[in-house]
Amino acid sequence: MARAHYSYFHPFEIRFSEVDMHGHVFNGRYLDFFDTAVTGFLIARGCDEILSVDGAGNGTGTADAAAPVYFVRRAGVEFLAPVRFRQRVEVGVGIARMGRSSLSFALEVHGEGEDAPRARGEIVWVAVDRATGRSAPLPGSLRDKLAPALLPQDAAPASGGA
Repeated sequence: MARAHYSYFHPFEIRFSEVDMHGHVFNGRYLDFFDTAVTGFLIARGCDEILSVDGAGNGTGTADAAAPVYFVRRAGVEFLAPVRFRQRVEVGVGIARMGRSSLSFALEVHGEGEDAPRARGEIVWVAVDRATGRSAPLPGSLRDKLAPALLPQDAAPASGGA
């Protein structure tokens, strides 16, 4: 994937608590970075409702029965080059695929100003009906907000999903 395909980047500066005994970012932290970057991406796209407890974007705790809840179906990381303490990185986020009930986020970790990624990842979310616990279609309003962030299919990582 080319860096230019991503329209959103979330910045991080690597903290001492995020590095392992080898001096580079502990592998599990990449999923933390991805989760934070996806949240920032969704807020930037005006998708607050997908992040809230109630489905309306206000986090009141009163669930809207009509709004689906989203669960992680799969998450993965491919490590390409180390990232070290105090290094500034940017995590690019895009939509690799929108299925009937699933969203596949493509992610890349780049050193600040670098074109080559240091890591790649994918997170797949599935929309679930609150009442039945079964998969639910993605709302049309969400599709409309995320469609501009769809990555070119020939450039997006291969993904399966619901």
